Amino acid sequence: MQIISALNKIPGGHFKKPIITWGIFDGVHRGHQKIIKEAVNWAKKIKGTSVILTFRQHPREILQKGKPLFITSLEHRLLLFKQLGAAVCLVLPFTKLFSQTSAEDFIRHFLLAG
Repeated sequence: MQIISALNKIPGGHFKKPIITWGIFDGVHRGHQKIIKEAVNWAKKIKGTSVILTFRQHPREILQKGKPLFITSLEHRLLLFKQLGAAVCLVLPFTKLFSQTSAEDFIRHFLLAG
């Protein structure tokens, strides 16, 4: 699994037919595992790229100034994502500015732009 830590480090500026699932995935419980497996299977079916997007810090830490506890460390989450078959994991910093980006703009300008 390729781990990418910044949007400007995405190869070629985009992914081939990306199937993206994103979230904190704290705990990587059965529900998370099912979603990730579905994304991986769908990407394989269309010969695309399965991408997990997660964050270094919990959004609550930035938006509510709290310090939530993580059930699973980032390192352990990455290991679990790899075991579930994800091709790429974007590990991005969560910022106030990022929180104001619409999902559509993020997908159009960062994940699909070429």
